[in-house]
Amino acid sequence: MDMQIGALVIVLPASMTSMDDEAKEALALLEKTFATEDIIIPVFVAHENEKLKEVLTELKHAGAADAADSAAGALFSSIFANGYQVDVTGPPAAPVTDFTVTSLQGKLIGNGIEEQLPSIIIVAHYDATGIAPSLSFGADANGSGVAALLELARLLSQLYTDPRTQPRTNVHFVLTGAGTLNFMGAKRWIDHQLDEAQSLGEVPLVLCLDALANKHLYLHVSKPPKEGSFGAQFLSLLEAILASNGLPPPQLVHKKINLAEDMLAWEHERFSMRRLPAATLSGRPSSPVRTAADVSLNLASLEANVKVLAETLARLLFNTSSGPVLSRGPEPEALDGWVKMLTAQGRSPAMFASRDNPLLQNMEQALQHHTKEASRHAFRIDKRDPEFTVYSGFDYRMAAHHIKPAVFDLVLSLGIAAYVGLVYVFVLYYDMLAGSLRRLIRKEKTH
Repeated sequence: MDMQIGALVIVLPASMTSMDDEAKEALALLEKTFATEDIIIPVFVAHENEKLKEVLTELKHAGAADAADSAAGALFSSIFANGYQVDVTGPPAAPVTDFTVTSLQGKLIGNGIEEQLPSIIIVAHYDATGIAPSLSFGADANGSGVAALLELARLLSQLYTDPRTQPRTNVHFVLTGAGTLNFMGAKRWIDHQLDEAQSLGEVPLVLCLDALANKHLYLHVSKPPKEGSFGAQFLSLLEAILASNGLPPPQLVHKKINLAEDMLAWEHERFSMRRLPAATLSGRPSSPVRTAADVSLNLASLEANVKVLAETLARLLFNTSSGPVLSRGPEPEALDGWVKMLTAQGRSPAMFASRDNPLLQNMEQALQHHTKEASRHAFRIDKRDPEFTVYSGFDYRMAAHHIKPAVFDLVLSLGIAAYVGLVYVFVLYYDMLAGSLRRLIRKEKTH
């Protein structure tokens, strides 16, 4: 990148939903470059509008001086062309030294002694990423996973309200923070549960949800489930229920954890590294590209997948292959409401540094309503040796002012100097000039 550039402004369409696939791929490539390369200049992102289009048009005209037909034309354009000076107002970006990652959890307690019952854990990370913090909407990845988890909590809670239908299995619902930072929230939640609280007991299945608003489902695992295990039963039930709904069967994707890589591909890998049987259910065959272009999703596909998933989990809890077990399916309005709430603002990890974030509060209230023992698990990033550094500063106001190039000031100064010099000479030699003019007039009259 040219080191003479003072800053870079990236202009996105006014409506991100209008972007075609080619534009989305270009944006994803640009975001990947920014995430992996050292960029030493400020980068600003703005949505296109009429004022901005006017500025860009004038800048293009100013740049036409380099392509002038003659040197004189180029010189004229360079002198009289309009330029812009851009001012940015807002607090300067600075490292957040007191960064707190918050995970939310709720529990449905099975019929029996809680500590002696097995526990299924359902997980989704609620943050997202994009080319700028406030453009990290993440509709499918992973707004769909969060919406699905909260709707599953509502649907499965119906089984736990009556002791006659209460399964003999606990179900934990966990919404983790900092998922886009190598699933740091999941890592710290697991460490706390296994090393400090030691409250999980037997865990036959951890199911992570990610990017579920697609017609085809993929079950990603680090180790194929053993025959007869909860994981194998879950896959078998999922295949049967998808088939009964006229949907394509799920595909099992086995990918070993590569410890040599800096970033993990899926959230379930955090649990697999602690020897917990885990999988990620997703509508993507590989780790989803997390981009600012992810602003909408297929609500019908999400609803269908949540319906299938809820019935699969219900049959798994009762260890039965016949059904249906659930009398009600997901509510489209509830799913749509959650997706709209999740995509109404950016969800960059840094934007959840405050415990009072409204979205955190709404998700926590939903878990409190549908589950028991809903709580928060918050931890602070080590200031001395942080795994990641997040920065403050999300939205800025940019103002573009008309300016002339420096050569215009030089030419103007020379013109003013010449004018002042002529006036000075005229005043200094006024008598001589006036006498010469009078003599010239008399001479003309005599002739």
